Amino acid sequence: MTRVTPSVNDLGRARGLYEALGWWPAEIGEGLVLLHHDGVAAGASGRAALTTDQGRPEAPPGTGAMTPA
Repeated sequence: MTRVTPSVNDLGRARGLYEALGWWPAEIGEGLVLLHHDGVAAGASGRAALTTDQGRPEAPPGTGAMTPA
């Protein structure tokens, strides 16, 4: 596993937190932001984008929903 992408309610706020901790954006898309720091990648996904990516757009993701990569 090289990256875990947690789902968040507020993608902009999550991105701000990562950037405040020294991570920098590598890729920003609709409902997704990927960040890097010291050769490690992290990501954050909006909850709706995550369930759609998982092929279950109607399912409400529970607390801690994420996608490993």
